[in-house]
Amino acid sequence: MKIQLQLYGKPNLKIDEQNIEISLKKSEALLYYVAFEKRVTRDELVGVIWSDVVDQTAKKNLRNSLYRLKKDLDLELFYCPNKHVVEIDRTLDIFIESEMDDAYFLENYGGKFLETFSLKEVDNYEKWRLDVENTLNQKYMKLAFAKTNELIQDEKYDEALKLGLVMRKIDEFDETVARLLMQIYYKMGQYKQITEVYAQLKSLLDDEMGIQPDKLTRDHYYGLVYAPHEIKDEGVRYYGRQREAMAIEKILHLSALGQNKQSLIVSGEAGVGKSKLLEECLSRYDSTFKILKTTCYPAESSYGYKAWNDVFSQIASIVEELKIELPLFTKQVLVKFFPGFDEWSGTVYMENAESINSDYLEKLTAKLFSRLLKSSRIILYIDDLQWMDPLSLKLLLNLVNHVEGFVFIATLRNEFTEGLDNFLGQLYRYERLLTIQLERFSKEETFEFMDFLSEKPLSLELKEQIYSESEGNAFFIVEGTVAITQDMVDRGRRFKGILDSRFIGLDAGEMKLLVIAAMFFDELEFELLNKLYTIDEDLLLEYIQSLKRRFILKEIEHDGGIKLKFTHHKLREHVYSQTPSAKKKILHNRIGSLLEEQLSGDQKDVLIFQKLIYHYQSAGNIVKHLTYYLKYLKAYFDFSHELYPELVNQMPSIMDKSPEDYFEELEQLFLKIEDEDAIDLRAQFMHMKARYYIRNGQYVQGMLLIDELVKIGNTKQDEELLFKAYVQWFYYQIQTERVENMPDVIAKMSRLKRTPKNDAVLLRLMGISSLMSGRFEESRVYFADSIIGFENLGKAGRYILNIAAAYNCISEAYRRQGRMEEALVEVERAIELCKLHNIMRGSSIFNTNAGIIAYSMSCIDLAKSYFEEALKNFETVDTLWRRSEAEGYLGVILVKNGYKEKGMHYLEEAKKHALIIGTPETIKLIDSLRNTL
Repeated sequence: MKIQLQLYGKPNLKIDEQNIEISLKKSEALLYYVAFEKRVTRDELVGVIWSDVVDQTAKKNLRNSLYRLKKDLDLELFYCPNKHVVEIDRTLDIFIESEMDDAYFLENYGGKFLETFSLKEVDNYEKWRLDVENTLNQKYMKLAFAKTNELIQDEKYDEALKLGLVMRKIDEFDETVARLLMQIYYKMGQYKQITEVYAQLKSLLDDEMGIQPDKLTRDHYYGLVYAPHEIKDEGVRYYGRQREAMAIEKILHLSALGQNKQSLIVSGEAGVGKSKLLEECLSRYDSTFKILKTTCYPAESSYGYKAWNDVFSQIASIVEELKIELPLFTKQVLVKFFPGFDEWSGTVYMENAESINSDYLEKLTAKLFSRLLKSSRIILYIDDLQWMDPLSLKLLLNLVNHVEGFVFIATLRNEFTEGLDNFLGQLYRYERLLTIQLERFSKEETFEFMDFLSEKPLSLELKEQIYSESEGNAFFIVEGTVAITQDMVDRGRRFKGILDSRFIGLDAGEMKLLVIAAMFFDELEFELLNKLYTIDEDLLLEYIQSLKRRFILKEIEHDGGIKLKFTHHKLREHVYSQTPSAKKKILHNRIGSLLEEQLSGDQKDVLIFQKLIYHYQSAGNIVKHLTYYLKYLKAYFDFSHELYPELVNQMPSIMDKSPEDYFEELEQLFLKIEDEDAIDLRAQFMHMKARYYIRNGQYVQGMLLIDELVKIGNTKQDEELLFKAYVQWFYYQIQTERVENMPDVIAKMSRLKRTPKNDAVLLRLMGISSLMSGRFEESRVYFADSIIGFENLGKAGRYILNIAAAYNCISEAYRRQGRMEEALVEVERAIELCKLHNIMRGSSIFNTNAGIIAYSMSCIDLAKSYFEEALKNFETVDTLWRRSEAEGYLGVILVKNGYKEKGMHYLEEAKKHALIIGTPETIKLIDSLRNTL
């Protein structure tokens, strides 16, 4: 039989691993007393537990408690050598915590003795318990202080922290303990916890005694928070900049406390040490913040939201870690704009994301960051902010202004644009930004920096030489010092050039690898390098290791793979500038060919298109450059002025320049090649322009292009191109209500050889022609046949919006016949399909139609709900099609219900949007609605 008695913390008695309940509280009390004191007299027990009753009764109670304890345990636990003494029976196999050694005591004592156990109104027993607890606490503090210092010396910080936390629990006013805890957290790199320890102590002393921590504690705290610290980045150390580092640390410190509203920018010329300084300071807060990092590149500055793709790739893992559930539509929108946010199967289709409103994207992003910041501390780190595209800047400004607790830190070269100036101006205006300017080192600082970098003193002559070449720029000082200390420079002649000397002594194979890597403005995937540099893989890995040791290249792990990158962009720029133009063209073309093999036909192709544009542009390959530029633009703004686009994995249309600016760039490219070499590309370009012009009511320009497309199609006998041109021609007739010309276009389309998809499209257009001509029964037949055609195409929902739109048109045919109930049933089918597939633009238009039908049926409340739902969806998308009608009807309803000001606002918006669209029928409707008031 094994007996275990726990006295530290909450008391507990076990016999053979089974918990034992004791029936009388005082029986339990005397058990603990005897177990701790080991040998006591009966009078002592009476005096501690029954001092409030007469002696005879007390002794009777003691005998009763001993008897009841024996019955509860089913054994005799005590040995009585005589009638006056009681002690534990040592013949039993019994373990009592308080009898164990100091190591056990430190491991298991938590600052409380017989915690939660008390005898009501028995003051002597409680006094004894507190006296024992105080004695144990003093013992623990003495042992723990010595042990903690020993553990810190051995770098066993987790064990030291455990002891320190118990000491604070024992005496939270002890500033020695607070200083010890801060020291442990500093060693562990947990800087937020340093601040929390100090803040709790400061608050406690102020609340309880009206004093502040003593000077020793204050000095210790600030010394740890702002202490200099060596960076451990592949052997490179950080020097100087203490004043700037303290300012950065202050921002990070306040952010850790949740008390900072200022973002931070470190600015200065290239190579002055901006990134290294920020990374050094951030390295101390790895355990405090989740740091989201993105780097901006000049080659990507014209791609909308490009800077955020890497950020959302990192956010995806945080969302998964925190188990944050996102609505399906939110996830779809974010994936469309930021392919790195998630792997998307493509089985769930969404409308052309071209129509998503940028304001809506910003709202979704702000809402996501707000949720993330409630669960964790997050800082966004942006390297080379000067190359961030304008739309990324706009999104960043929105987050700073509207998300509580959101801050960013960034490096910025002394290169400014109007957009960047406006961005910075708005942050300065509301005191949301602190800027730190990094200057070059002075001559004296440069000499000290060289001493810091070199293992042996350099001569004054060499220092003067490096300073003359570097002019105090940190990057060049490092490169020059490394070159000299590694004997890479011919000392017998003048310094040839700091960057040239960096590559002296490299193997020819290593240099070839660097030339390949220099063709990439960002990173180079190892698998792609393996294809470009066809040598033995082991030898290639040796070259990489050698270049890493020379601190020219560094490895980056990403999505389970390895990428290579120059340690500094100046090294990459130097290698690139020294490579012959002919060799660069050959390499860029080879890289483009290999990247083409990675195209898979899904939404992430857009990211590859951007790289293909860069490489083929750099290679001077205009045809390939044009090919992927057109594919990129088509993916980003596949202009869908027509109501019923095909749902494909397309990207958002929101770009940094206007479509006209892109068209002008393309025109300039076409001028550089012969027409016969790019007739197919020019036809794609003309089709894109025509769609854009017709969508925006520029009918003359649009139709001139359509006429040219028809001529090209006839010349080439390209019936697919002709079909596309005639479709645009038909949409022009819809928008301008030229119903009488529709049969002629349909006849032209009917004579062409058509795919099953084009058959379904033609049936839909025939239905529209019949509908607008008043042949309602006929139109419904065409629409029903088009639905069957689209459904037979399959493709997992790709044509859902076409099908929903056909139901909507059937509804419209019923409505024009006055068959309102049937019309409402059909349009509801369209609305349900859109809800099922998160199609916002379709929902907006179909709800508008449902509202008009309900209004005609005098179901005013129902109509109001449809119009409100439509406008909610219109706020999400950029299309104006049918928006003015929803606004007009809702405005009338609100005015008639007594909400005149709000109603008139909607009517004014309706007129404005009707004039933009320019459809005569819509303008007339809005005027007639106003006249009903």
